[in-house]
Amino acid sequence: MTSLFNSVLAEVKLSYNLRLAHGASSMQDYKIATLFSIPLKVQRIKHVAEIVWHPPNTGTVKLNCDGSSTGSHPCGAIGIVIRDSQFVFLGAISSNIGHPTPLEAEFCACMLAIEKAMELGLSNICLVTDSIKVVNAFHKMVGVPWKMRVRWHN
Repeated sequence: MTSLFNSVLAEVKLSYNLRLAHGASSMQDYKIATLFSIPLKVQRIKHVAEIVWHPPNTGTVKLNCDGSSTGSHPCGAIGIVIRDSQFVFLGAISSNIGHPTPLEAEFCACMLAIEKAMELGLSNICLVTDSIKVVNAFHKMVGVPWKMRVRWHN
């Protein structure tokens, strides 16, 4: 009977460690770990990158925008942060946008940023996005108000 218990214990410990490797832990996992005296293992982040925000040129307002979409029936969202050249926070926007493709979400974020800049009466803006496809499309200046000077960064 002791060898059977040891075999079951070994299997539980092995399967539990495999489950932890995939991530999910819960109260039930905690109870099992406590019951079988299994030490909890937490995966640590190994690489941390420092991200630094750089202000735009004097007289320019920077709009950092991003869009995302995930899932087989995509659910999309956008986010925009607005700051001036003196690091002053001017506003932020976040919104669910339905079911776009990832590229549509990126375009939507940039278009909303431009619309918000127009509402605020900004004429010298710097839009920042991580989508090179959006930057390339907007280099043609299609749909960008002619009175607005836009610099792009990605």
